[in-house]
Amino acid sequence: MPLRMCCVCRTQREKAEMIRVACPKDAMPQLDPSCRSMGRGAYFCSIACLQQAQKRHALERAFGKRISPE
Repeated sequence: MPLRMCCVCRTQREKAEMIRVACPKDAMPQLDPSCRSMGRGAYFCSIACLQQAQKRHALERAFGKRISPE
């Protein structure tokens, strides 16, 4: 099983255990429960890490663009 690293806490887990946020080209990031959406992806190990990502601007760093708070 492939391993992925959490963008916030940097822990490695199996891909199936992670939460993926995908950012299709010219669109806003969105949750990707199937882990198959097109575009760049960022992985998080828990909802708490996903919430911390907003405070630390981890999604902006992962996707290389400005993201609105909504």
